Amino acid sequence: MKKNFYFLFLMISSFCFSQTYHFDHLIKYLSVNKTTGFQDYGIILINSKDPTYEGKLNAFTKNDIIDFTISDKKRDLAHTYLIARKAPPNLASNYKYKNSGYSYFSTEKRAKDEKGNHFEETLLEKTETGKKMLLKKFRTSKSNKPEIVLTADYADFDVDLRAFNFNHLFSVDASNVTLQGSEKSYIKHAEWEINKVSGAYDAEVFKFDLNLTIKPGEMKLPKEKPERKEFNLEDMKKEVLEQRARN
Repeated sequence: MKKNFYFLFLMISSFCFSQTYHFDHLIKYLSVNKTTGFQDYGIILINSKDPTYEGKLNAFTKNDIIDFTISDKKRDLAHTYLIARKAPPNLASNYKYKNSGYSYFSTEKRAKDEKGNHFEETLLEKTETGKKMLLKKFRTSKSNKPEIVLTADYADFDVDLRAFNFNHLFSVDASNVTLQGSEKSYIKHAEWEINKVSGAYDAEVFKFDLNLTIKPGEMKLPKEKPERKEFNLEDMKKEVLEQRARN
């Protein structure tokens, strides 16, 4: 009786604490710094209804096997899988779990800083595929001068993915981005300017269907959990700008 109860407990625990990540869209983007020539390219898998996690395919290497990393910002975890470069990325059976780690992507201070951001969108003109918009990002609603100015081409779509685009453009957590109204669209092209440094951004979006489940018994975490360090948004912005200037 006790033995049966023990196995039942394990089954219930496994069911309750397993973590499944669902991805319903794939975003391919290229961001180019026109001043320095620096390029940032990414292949990102997202859940349009849950911005607290995303997956990234590391397609930059020439290896036949590449990494796929899930960043779980809600649980402060990062999970790495391996997948063959030529394997279809929408089949869960093609992913082999490698390991997990602690990743303090977000802190209360960062969330507070980013949620205080204010965004203004102005319609410039309607286009055949959507709208051309002027987008301004202010540090707060009381700021007079915008930190970032964008002219963006919004492409009509079945869901609103603008916040995910903005996340990749300027490293702002998509869950902290609040834009005016609801636009079923994504940013397919943008021209941006930060501190007199200009650049361009292009993105393609594809519908996707992938579920990856990690069970507690399979999760490989480091023995010691690192100490959480407070996130400084201004320091990060300075570091990003310095890196872009070097490149």
